[in-house]
This record gives sequence, C-alpha cells and structure tokens, in this order.
Amino acid sequence: MTGKNFTLKYGKGTLSFEISADRLLYELVGFNLPAVSDLAQDYLYALDHPIDSAPLSERVKPGERVAIVVSDITRAWQRNDETLPLLIDYLNRAGIRDRDIIIIIGVGAHRPNTRDEFVELCSREICHRVRVVNHDAWQIENMVYLGKTSRGTEVAVNRIAAEADRLILTGGVIYHYMAGFGGGRKSILPGVAALKTIQQNHLLALTDRVGGGTNPKSASAVTIGNSMHEDMMEIAAFAKPDFLINVVPNLDGDIAGIFTGNWVSAWLQACQLVEEIYGVIIEEKADIVIASAGGYPRDINLYQSQKTIDNATYAMKMGGVAIILAQCPLIQDPPEF
Repeated sequence: MTGKNFTLKYGKGTLSFEISADRLLYELVGFNLPAVSDLAQDYLYALDHPIDSAPLSERVKPGERVAIVVSDITRAWQRNDETLPLLIDYLNRAGIRDRDIIIIIGVGAHRPNTRDEFVELCSREICHRVRVVNHDAWQIENMVYLGKTSRGTEVAVNRIAAEADRLILTGGVIYHYMAGFGGGRKSILPGVAALKTIQQNHLLALTDRVGGGTNPKSASAVTIGNSMHEDMMEIAAFAKPDFLINVVPNLDGDIAGIFTGNWVSAWLQACQLVEEIYGVIIEEKADIVIASAGGYPRDINLYQSQKTIDNATYAMKMGGVAIILAQCPLIQDPPEF
C-alpha cells in the first residue's frame, strides 16, 4: 500500500513523515491565497486608501505625539520588521518626527520582550530611530483608568497609549480560540491593558457557574454572543484608537491581505478573509489527529501551542489522540503555565 508524505513546520525547521493510504482518513487544509504582490507597495497603498477612514497622512498633524502598538514576539509572523520602517517614514512625510513616535510592545500579561526581540520585531533601524518599550500590565502607576464596561470590567490602559495624540494599532488576524478572532481590539485588550482589566475580561471565557468550564460561545470564529469578545470591543472603544493596520497571513505564512482604517470595520473585513482562508469543513472525526502549530513563533511555548491543541480536538473523536508538532523552545514561559 502506497503512502503519502507530509512535511510540517516545527520550530524554525520542519518534520517529515509518511502515512499509509489505508490509514489516512483525509488531510484538513485551508484555501490558500497568494501573497500580496509587493508588500511595501501594497502596504503604503493601504495607508492611503483605508476602510471607513481618511488616509493616515490626514489623520495626523505635525507636532502630535503618536503611539503605535505592536504585537509581541509570539506574533513575529506579522512582518512588522519590514513594515514599521515604511510606516515611520510615512509618518515623517506627514510631519511627525521620530522623537514624537513611541512603539509599545503590547505584551498583555505575557513576559516582557528582550532587546534582541525588539530588533526582531521592529528592525534594528527602527529601534535606533524611535523609542520602543514593553507594556507592563503590573505597573499600576503607569495606567490610566477609563471607566467600566457594561459587564463591569474596570478599564485601565497604558498611560502612553491613553495620553498620545494619535493611537495606531498594528496586528494580525487569525482565528483565536477564546476571542473568536485575533487582531483589532486585541491590541488594546490584552495588549496594553492593566492586569486587572485582562483578568476580569478573560473570566468571561468561562461559564457563570463555578466548575462549569468554558463558555461554549468563547471559541474560534465566534463573535456573536461571545461575552469576552463583546467586552473587548467595549474596552477598545474606551481607548479611542485612531487608525488600524492589520494583516492576514496565507497558509504559507506570507501576507495575503492588508487592512487599514477604522479599527472596527477594517478588522471585520480582515476577519472575513480569515474565514475564506481558514474556515474549513471537518468531514469526519478521526481516531488520531496530527497537527502542526505552524512553526516559530507560533510554537515558541506551550501557551501559544495550546491553540493548535484546541483546533485539533474539533477533528478528533471522543477518546482519540492528538499529536501536536510544537517545538516549544521556551517551554517554561510562562513558568506558572
């Protein structure tokens, strides 16, 4: 019986294996789309042709202080090291000086990123040109209280983000196993929110009953009725983001879409592209599911890799086995996890 060969991403490399045809139920993959033809050209075009917003050059004024939220090292796939130099140069042409720009690494409640990771995320050039700082969710004195959501979440966010004249959110959109989708409002919560705000919001991923487990509406691709997501939207609205820049990767990890403009409607269009690429039908559940977390940085630690575990269980029979390819070089990050 002939077999089929598979090569899946693992860390910064790959793992290959063969499965005999009589053992293979089917291969579950998304619908791949080509990468943008020219990342720099398409990125700059998107800044000037945003969704439900004036061009970014018209949203800022000379002399204003601009804060840019950038995702942490676990989202290095967003290619900010290539696009941030384009963004900073663009802001310069609009009259914003380097000294009036600050980049906040939106680590949420994750560990602070290292200086080397700053360079990996933002590029060496940008780290020399503008100030780059980690958000610190525990540093209460550097938070600004903005109010309460309809669900009672006490909203406090990083002072730099709250007091900037213009707040730009960058990020990437893929499925998220609790919030429905990544990107958009996640730059604010958990990105630059206080620990208490993060904790209160994330509790909404659970049922109201103690011991009841997770809220079934807190799942990949679900936003309607997802209390955690709806609360996140309210939290982000308190912060009043001025402009959004979100990307969507294709199955190869290349950028397939760039969405800019209004932080709500541009993000919703990005979510639609995620559905088109990654929304696949599970034809039949299997006894054994083999899945890759997608390589570095998606498998940088077990905390990130658990998203793949969640996805794999959708295709696994009750009592079945999931084999997850995740290198987890920072296996003890975070230590309590």
